[in-house]
Amino acid sequence: MRNKQILIRLSDAEHRQLAELCQQLELNQSEVIRHQLFNQKPSAHVELAQVQELRMIALQLKHILQHDNCLSAAERADHATDLEALIEELKLIVRKLSQGVHLA
Repeated sequence: MRNKQILIRLSDAEHRQLAELCQQLELNQSEVIRHQLFNQKPSAHVELAQVQELRMIALQLKHILQHDNCLSAAERADHATDLEALIEELKLIVRKLSQGVHLA
């Protein structure tokens, strides 16, 4: 149980930085400070459902790229490189997010 409090003073600039970090990470001030204090890397809250949605997008893009009936040969040739790059980027994002998944 956390029942101890500390009081710290920050400059206006430091306080703005802390507020921005809290907003980016979707954590409260105590959580961000605690993570920093104990050298834990703070991470944004990610739910398994969000990661699964990104996986599904990547699979759908791969499906579009592989099937003739979705795109003409010319369209596939024009967009193949872009779609492949997007699929790879989504895979990287999914891997990174999977490391911080919180089961909900």
